[in-house]
Amino acid sequence: MTQIPQSLSKEQTKALLNNIDADFGPGIDAARSTRNYVLTLLMLDAGLRVSEACSLTQSQLVLNDCVLSGLHLDADQTKTSQCRHIPFTTRLQQTIQRLHNLTWLPPNHAPGLYAFFYKSGTKALSPRSVQDFIRAASKNIPGGPFHPHQLRHTFATNMLKVCDMATLQSLLGHSHLSSTQRYLHPGPDDRQAAITALDAQTQS
Repeated sequence: MTQIPQSLSKEQTKALLNNIDADFGPGIDAARSTRNYVLTLLMLDAGLRVSEACSLTQSQLVLNDCVLSGLHLDADQTKTSQCRHIPFTTRLQQTIQRLHNLTWLPPNHAPGLYAFFYKSGTKALSPRSVQDFIRAASKNIPGGPFHPHQLRHTFATNMLKVCDMATLQSLLGHSHLSSTQRYLHPGPDDRQAAITALDAQTQS
C-alpha cells in the first residue's frame, strides 16, 4: 500500500514559509526567494502537484500586468489529463504580484514563457529543484525535512475542514472520489476538535 504523506501543522507551515521568505540570510536574491515562495504557496494554497506548478506559464498567472483571480490548468499540464480551475488566495495573489514586479519584465516577460525558470523563460524549473529548496528550507524544522507532496497534502487536509469532499476532489484534480478519500486521514487536532464539539453538545 502506498504510504500517505503527513500534512504540515500550522507551526510547521509558518516556519517553512518564514525560512523560504528569508532564504537563509544576508545577500539573498529577492527574485529567487520570491519565486520559491510563490511555488510553495501554489502547493499549499492551491493544491498543485509540483510538476503542475513547474509547468505554468506567466500568462496563466498574470494578464496585462494584473494578477489573475485564479488558475486554469490545461489538460496537458495535469496528471489526470483533466482541465481544472483553482481560485487564488489573497496571499498567493499578493506574492505573485511581487514576483511579477521583480522578475516578469522584458526580456523575461511574454505569454509563452515559463513562470518559473532558470536563466531564461524557455527552460522551466525542474520538480527536483523545487524538492531541493523545500528540503533545504525545512531540514531544521521539527518533523522535517519536508517533501513538496506534503504541501499538497496539507492543502487537502485544510480544505476538508471548510468544503465538502466533491469540491475537494475538483480542486485536487482527482478523477475518482476514492482517490481523494485515500489521500486524507484525520490527525490528532481533528480528533480533538471532534471530541470538543461533541463535548459542547452534551454540555448544552
